[in-house]
Formats: sequence, C-alpha cells, structure tokens
Amino acid sequence: MSTELPTPHAEPYAIEKELRRVQAMLKLEQQEDLEQFKLKNAKASIQERQQRGLTWYPVTITKEDVGFGGKVVLELERPAGQQGLHLFQVGKNAALFGNVPGRAATDRPTLSGVITSVRRNKLLLSTSKEDLPDWVHEGGKLGIDLTFDEVSYREMDYALGKVMGAYGDRLADLRDILLGAKPARFRDEKADDLFYPSPLNESQLAAVRHVQAAQDVAIIHGPPGTGKTTTLVQAILETIRRERRVLVCAPSNTAVDLLTEKLAERGVNVIRMGNP
Repeated sequence: MSTELPTPHAEPYAIEKELRRVQAMLKLEQQEDLEQFKLKNAKASIQERQQRGLTWYPVTITKEDVGFGGKVVLELERPAGQQGLHLFQVGKNAALFGNVPGRAATDRPTLSGVITSVRRNKLLLSTSKEDLPDWVHEGGKLGIDLTFDEVSYREMDYALGKVMGAYGDRLADLRDILLGAKPARFRDEKADDLFYPSPLNESQLAAVRHVQAAQDVAIIHGPPGTGKTTTLVQAILETIRRERRVLVCAPSNTAVDLLTEKLAERGVNVIRMGNP
C-alpha cells in the first residue's frame, strides 16, 4: 500500500527567488521600452509627434517662477489654434526643447522637468534646473515633448521591494497566500444571507458568497460574457454593508469607468480616482 503526500506549499526561498526573477524581468522590460521609445521618436518629425499628441510646438514662455528646491517653474502656452487632443497630463515627464536651425532632432538642446498643471493651451513645467540655459532666450522657436515615462516602472519596482521585504505583517501574509506558501482562509457563510436583491443566477450568487466568505482573497473566474462584472458589483454592494470603504481597482481606465457607472446606478456613492 502506498500513501500519496499532499503537494507542499511554496517555500519562502522559492517565493523570494520568484519575486527577484520578476524584478529582473521588469528591468529588462523597462530597458526595451526605453529603446523602442527612442527608436520610434528619433525618426519622427515634430509634426508627426504633434499628431500623436506627444508635442506642443511652438510654445511661448508666459511666466517664469521659482518652485520647490529653488528649481525653475515655467508656464508654457501653445497657439490657440492648436486645439487637438494630446497626452500631456499632470505628473508626466516632459522636456522643453529649442528648435535650432541646422541641428538634427537628436541634437536639440533640452530642459527636462515634470508637468504640474495642464489647462487648455497652458501647462506648468517644473524643471530640474535652478537657472534657465542660454538657448531658451536666444530667440529660436521652443517646443515641449513628452519624454519616456519612468514613473510606472519606478512604482512597480518600489512595490516589489516592499513585498519582498515584508515580514510578520499583513502584506507578508497576503504575499505568501497569493504565491502559494499559505492557504487562503474562508468563513462559513449561510446560503441565503445576501442583503441586496439581484438578478444573478445560482453560479453568480455562489461567487458572491465566496467573496463574502473570504478572509484573505477570492477569485471570480469565467469566460467573457458570463457576468463577472455584474457579479463583482453585487459583491461590492454586499461588502459595503460590512466595511466603511471599499477600494476597487482595475487594469484599465475603461474598466474603472464601467465599474463606476454600474455602482452609481445601484446607488453607491463612488469617488473615481486616477486618470482624468
């Protein structure tokens, strides 16, 4: 007679190894993303970049101020006739450039900074310098480009570091549960304890109860068109009865918008955060 032992959960060293591998892959992705950004934009004209929403040109400096740390803050304005859509947003990296005659696009003088305000045809650029370079005042036409955005990569790397370094707290528990070192825990729930009426079928209702019973994490899984979003909205409604606040995240702005609309339709007081 043979006895089969259950598959052991992942060991801590295996989890650390996996997270370090993810961190290394993230660095490779960032490097490749940066190279592709440089390759794509090095060949693009100012007009092509304008059409993509990556450039304002020409721009005029309408105000010059001193900001945090003594760094120069510039108010830039584009012509009123340029009303097209663009990708300039608060928090994005950008660079003021001088369109010097005879110089290639890759050889333009630039001044890097971060966008701190955008309204219609004006924006504020908080620069990295305490004094403006001479070329800004030499009379050549100025423009502003969006530059490679490292913010997302920096935040992901920071989050990975926090997860890897967690010990003896809730973050460490969730890390170990999500990566298989510990089993997820569930409470015993009654089959008829849903408070809000809903048109969900039995499978969807079971998923809502599964979420309610979760002490750590629960997964709602199903093919497209099976009502996962509707089920999730119902689960959020039930959760609001127990919690003062519920944070709902999604991998795209469209998905967040959809959840916001569906929750608002059910009478939930929603605050939409993130991309304007």
